[in-house]
Amino acid sequence: MAIRVSCSHCEALLDVADKYHYQSIECPSCGKPVEVATTDTIKVSRDFIEQLGAGGSKAPVSEVAPGVFQLEDSD
Repeated sequence: MAIRVSCSHCEALLDVADKYHYQSIECPSCGKPVEVATTDTIKVSRDFIEQLGAGGSKAPVSEVAPGVFQLEDSD
């Protein structure tokens, strides 16, 4: 299944193969780099994610790709 991403430089819509998740590809329209992420991914800082823990305590966070973080399961 392809991921649809938009080039932030020229706004071209690209359908990108799943194997390119969390990678940077070259836009075929303008040649600039495009970051590929899933449609439900947003960029936030590591500090923001750590503050999502209960009662303001730091939540365990892992970096799944450069600059891509996720909360770890506490179970």
